[in-house]
Amino acid sequence: MNFNTARSLRWRRSAVAFLGGLLVLAPFVQGVSAESARETTALRHVPADAGLYLSLLRNRQQYDALMNSRAVANLMALPMVQFGLMMAQTQLISNPQIAPIRETLEDPENKPLLTLAKLAVADEIFVYADSRVGDLVSLANEISQAVNEATAEAAEQSTEALEQAEGEEAEAEDTPTDDPSARMAQRILEVVNRNPERLVTPNLIVGFKMADATLIPEQLDRLERVLRESLVDYPQVVERMSREMVGGSEFLTLRLDGSLLPWDNLDQEALERGGEELQKLIDRVKKLPIVISIGMRDGYLMLAIGDSQDKLATWGTGPLLVDRPEMRGVVAAGDRAFTTISYVSESLNRTINSTQRQLDDMQSGLRTAIAASQIDTTVKQELTADLKSLVDEVKERFPLAGAVAGYAYLTDSGYEGFTYDWTANDNLDSSQTLTILEHVGAKPLFLLAGRSVPLSVEGYVKIEEWVQKGFVYAERIGLEQMTPENRTFYDAIRKELMPVVARMSQVNRELVVPSLQDGQCALIVDADLTAKQWHAQMPPAKQALPMLELATVVGVSDVAQFEKALDEYWQMTREVLTKLHEVAPEQIPQVTLPQPKEHGFSGGKIVYLPLSPQLGIDKQIAPNRGLSDKYAVFSLTPRTSKRLLEAHPLTHSDLAAEIQKPCGGAFHLDIAGIVDVVKPWVAYAAETRMAAADEQQIQMVIDQAEAVLKLIKCCQGVFGTVRLEEGATVSHFRWLFQDQR
Repeated sequence: MNFNTARSLRWRRSAVAFLGGLLVLAPFVQGVSAESARETTALRHVPADAGLYLSLLRNRQQYDALMNSRAVANLMALPMVQFGLMMAQTQLISNPQIAPIRETLEDPENKPLLTLAKLAVADEIFVYADSRVGDLVSLANEISQAVNEATAEAAEQSTEALEQAEGEEAEAEDTPTDDPSARMAQRILEVVNRNPERLVTPNLIVGFKMADATLIPEQLDRLERVLRESLVDYPQVVERMSREMVGGSEFLTLRLDGSLLPWDNLDQEALERGGEELQKLIDRVKKLPIVISIGMRDGYLMLAIGDSQDKLATWGTGPLLVDRPEMRGVVAAGDRAFTTISYVSESLNRTINSTQRQLDDMQSGLRTAIAASQIDTTVKQELTADLKSLVDEVKERFPLAGAVAGYAYLTDSGYEGFTYDWTANDNLDSSQTLTILEHVGAKPLFLLAGRSVPLSVEGYVKIEEWVQKGFVYAERIGLEQMTPENRTFYDAIRKELMPVVARMSQVNRELVVPSLQDGQCALIVDADLTAKQWHAQMPPAKQALPMLELATVVGVSDVAQFEKALDEYWQMTREVLTKLHEVAPEQIPQVTLPQPKEHGFSGGKIVYLPLSPQLGIDKQIAPNRGLSDKYAVFSLTPRTSKRLLEAHPLTHSDLAAEIQKPCGGAFHLDIAGIVDVVKPWVAYAAETRMAAADEQQIQMVIDQAEAVLKLIKCCQGVFGTVRLEEGATVSHFRWLFQDQR
């Protein structure tokens, strides 16, 4: 599996991005109630033209579950937390800078407003933005790209001008160059005026589901009164404030436009320099409307911002987002105790997650760096041209982003959810089960596994060609900087090593790539090994200390070819070390690698390098490779490799059940297990660092640290799978929580 490409990372990015926000509140909820997203959430009103939609639900339920949990009770009982709360309370009472906030909160007139705020965030909060938000983001991206291009061009032209001036024996100060700032400003104006329809006010609506709306009329009256008093010095704004009926509901409305900006304060010289293009932009901005409305509609307190109130007027009518094909997974979820529902349209996702744009930005940055460098002009030109060719070729291999939708809901054990990414994913292979998961250990602390479409020999050759071009440029640039002595030294090393490089290329083409057509790969972190003294300079521990085991498992389609390739690598490494010493015996010492040892067992064999006792490292650690009839393992301990080569069913029943179906990827993080690994190390650190303290003090520190670790352990972990379903990359995840007993 090629973990170095962005396409193979996509399923992990989408899963992690969706999971990140779920750790804010940990649900220790039993017997959660359920509802249909179509019938009882704001989704039933959202227009189909949404560029972005996000709904956060059951906020008070989650908050209460957290605050009423035993975990929080135990946290609040910790002495350090009690001390922190006492200090915060002291600051709240005595700090004069906080006094205005305290007085505002204690003002009886503000009590209804605080009550309203609590009601507003208790149940559901949604955010909707229409498709025009993508136009605005696209315009911002294009402006950024234009600035980058202008910077690169300015750097290139400046360098050319300086070189020409030097050739004519002129002073660099006399060489005319464009003003980079003026160039950038001109490019920005050109971009904006070329596509004026993208300079718009997108429609944004934020809604709060209200169980009790009786306080809203009074607070709207108060808000209007406060605004009119605050804006008394701006009558042109106050006169644009009114109460309006929209869709059968009353909204406090403020109608603004760009003409209210202080245009008279603009520098006249800047206006003249900007010319006609700048005046076009100013005229357009002056006519740009912004309408702000706040009021109650369909059970939601709504804040709407846009160029009109059309979205509010037609809210809940016409084509709806819930009926779009991208939302079929959410609809199919049926009755769930939803906590989040999200959607990003194809156009917006392509704008904010455009790999093509990111590559263009990278190219512009590299062009600027190349232009500013001291390398030969001919090399600069060739390097810039090849860089463009490389970027263009890479861009063709990345598909345009598609729409993304997802949801999460409460379960008796935590959260569960799905994301659906409609970006074309030609690299993920979910047509069969992930058999490699039988070789990741029974219960790893961390697991990331997947199957991708294997790299072809042709694909490898293309990568190699670009690597060779990069080496040629590095050599051409580097040779210019070398002294004659260093050049002679480099030529001697190059002469000896180039045959080895050619041989490595042949090994990769003929042995490595053909032997890795299985496409499976797994990264594993475990901690089954223990010792009381992992290094000779460590004080011996009272109890055995676990050590993290890092390993990579690779599916092998031809074990004989792969083993031959590994043997070739080892032989080439020894040859390189020998040749380097022969070329420069005084500068490069002779390095003699230890003779590998081999250990065979019923499931395969392990070849390892025993470390020298002089290093003082525990003898369990020995870099190695293990091979069976279908898999290769690379780790730091032979016991780890042996355990992984042997088939072990996953003890996590839910994850084990998930991977019985065809699957393209799986991930697992055992937070509770990691806490168990850290715990003895915390005790060891306290005992060694506080050796001079009495046992009671040491135990107190250990107890405090273990109490915190015990709280962290309430979050048991997360696991999930990724597969292709009906054209979408579907990530299924679960967060598991358990309250303290």
